[in-house]
Order: sequence, then structure tokens, then C-alpha cells
Amino acid sequence: GNSCHTTTLEFHNDRVKAVEVEPCNPNNFWSGSEDGTVLQFDCRCLQEPAHLVTCRAHGAPRPVEVKFVSINPVRPYQLATACGDEYVRVYDRRMLSRSDRDDPLMKLTPPHLAVNGSERKRLTHTTCVSFGSTGRRLV
Repeated sequence: GNSCHTTTLEFHNDRVKAVEVEPCNPNNFWSGSEDGTVLQFDCRCLQEPAHLVTCRAHGAPRPVEVKFVSINPVRPYQLATACGDEYVRVYDRRMLSRSDRDDPLMKLTPPHLAVNGSERKRLTHTTCVSFGSTGRRLV
């Protein structure tokens, strides 16, 4: 019969909420955690994952939880995160080693969540994000 090999990976400091596999390269995958970090793994060498980003609210000392991670199927260097605030962040993985790791390429929020009232902002957060099949839309 078929055999299956499993490996336990323990690199985050809190629960993992999302795992996303690169569409055209199943050796690469990303994990998003409640510790606010996104880690990049390569199955060919699992010793130590690459720390990709720490999601932070503007000016906040503590990171916000990562709820979901999505890789663009057409441009796999683009990664989107849904976090514990009202924003979806889009990162260009090629630029992360050259710049401030917490700086997204884009930071988006749906119009109904983009309000000035701090109480409403505190109570809202994104829970999921996904690139469309053409890679041109986020849902």
C-alpha cells in the first residue's frame, strides 16, 4: 500500500490559523499564526523556515493575529494576509529582504470597514482573503 510520512513543525509561538501551498511549486508553503507572523517553508529543507513578515497595526507595538494567507496563482511572489484588524495586506515576497519586513505593498480595507470611529475599528477584523483565479482580484 501507500505509505505516508508526516513531520511536525513547531516554529510559531502561538496557534497556526492558515497554511497556503504555492500553486505551481508544492515544495513551498506558508503558515500564518496568531503570533502575528508569516513563515515560509521549503519541504526540501525543513530545518529553519524563513520569517517573512510580522503583521502590525499602524504604530502598534504588538503584532496582530494572522487569520488567513493567500498566494497569487498567477504572480506567486504576491502574498496576501487577513489579520486581526480591518486590513488585508499584500506583500511582494521578492522585496521583503530589501525593506522593512512589516511594510506591505498594499494595505486594503472594504469600504464598510473603513470608518473613522475607533470603537468600530476595534471590533472589526478580516478573517479570510483569497486571490481570484486570474490573480487580479482579492475576495
